[in-house]
Amino acid sequence: MTKTAIGIITFPFFCLLLSLQVLVNDPAFTYHLLENSEAVQPTKQLFKYFEGRAEMPEIFNAEEKSHLTDVKHVLNYAYYLLEFFAIVLIFCLMDNWKKIIKYGTLLLLALLLFAYFIPFDTFFTYFHKIAFPQGNWQFPADSTLIQFYPGTFFASYAIAIAVNSLLIALVLVYIGYASITRGRSTVASP
Repeated sequence: MTKTAIGIITFPFFCLLLSLQVLVNDPAFTYHLLENSEAVQPTKQLFKYFEGRAEMPEIFNAEEKSHLTDVKHVLNYAYYLLEFFAIVLIFCLMDNWKKIIKYGTLLLLALLLFAYFIPFDTFFTYFHKIAFPQGNWQFPADSTLIQFYPGTFFASYAIAIAVNSLLIALVLVYIGYASITRGRSTVASP
C-alpha cells in the first residue's frame, strides 16, 4: 500500500478523533447538551476526573463509577490514537498532500453518509460492545447515569462529532487549495 493510500485512509479517522477531542475538551458544549440541570455540577467534576484533576463524583453508584472509569480509559486511548494518526498523516502528507486531503475528505463524507443510515441505537450498542467488552455499560432507566446522559445526549454528541469532523476536513481542503492558488499567483507575478 502506498503512502498516499495510507494517508487517504488515515485522514477521516484523524478528522473524527480530532473532532471528538475538540468537543470533549470543550465542557461548555457538553453542558449545553444536558437536559437535566442537576447533571451540570457532577458533569463538571466528571470532566475534571477525566483530565485527572478531580475525584469521581460521589453521586454515581459503584457500577456507574466502574463504567465511567472505563470511559476515561477509552478517552485516553482515543487521544493516543489521534496522536498516532496525526504522525502517520504528517508522514504521508509529505508524499502527495493534495490528493490525500481531497480523497480523504471524500472518504470521510462517504463514511458519514453510510453512518447516517445506521440507526443510532444500533451504532451505540455495537460501539459499547467493542469499547466495553466486559459489559458494564447497561444501566436501568432510573439510574443516575441514564438520567444525566440519556440516549439523546449521545445522539447529539455523535452528530456534533460528524459535523465537526467534516468542518475540519473542509478547512484543510480550503487551506490546501488556498496555498495552491497563492503559489500560482506568486509564480505569475514578476
